[in-house]
Amino acid sequence: MTKLREVASRTEASRRTLRADEMAARRAMRMELLAGDNANDARVEELLEQLPKLERRRLDLHEQEQKELARFLSPVQRARYFALQDELRRGMQEVQRQRMETSDSLPHGRDRNGSGSYRRRPPQ
Repeated sequence: MTKLREVASRTEASRRTLRADEMAARRAMRMELLAGDNANDARVEELLEQLPKLERRRLDLHEQEQKELARFLSPVQRARYFALQDELRRGMQEVQRQRMETSDSLPHGRDRNGSGSYRRRPPQ
């Protein structure tokens, strides 16, 4: 259990960094595309090259995690572990999706308590 926790912790830290990098690249791409004819071709090209590299990093991370786990988990245990992780991830995404839907249904400028401190996301 200790080994599993160590690998999971190390991998999750790398995964968080990767997610942040992916979000930043997608946000930058969205901003360039929203600029329409004023989009910076060189920046768009750079981002187009960066996106597959980020996907590759994700696959490399998964492969590295598999190798580390294979040192102390059987193939069946690894499969169960990844199925559990996937199930938890989907559950968290569902909760996040429901929160987004709930926050989008609140009156503009109001939080759940009606205090007005809540700010809606701008349309994308």
